[in-house]
Amino acid sequence: MNIKGHIKFVDKDQSKFYKELKLRVENYFTQNNISKNANATMVIKTIVLLLAYFVPFAIIVLFQPTFLFASFLWLLMGFG
Repeated sequence: MNIKGHIKFVDKDQSKFYKELKLRVENYFTQNNISKNANATMVIKTIVLLLAYFVPFAIIVLFQPTFLFASFLWLLMGFG
């Protein structure tokens, strides 16, 4: 039992598993010449999805559209 009172189970094979997994992931990125950081496609996708949520939200709050148009905006927000 540690100081905070939480029980912690340590699996002796866990460190071996973690090391092997990390090695395989590193090898995958190296062999396929892929960056471990987000590329331009991921950044664009993130921006588009955030805008798909926040722009309809702003339109609903600021302009108070009709129920039918607001429903469409809610649907768009759901996809965002």
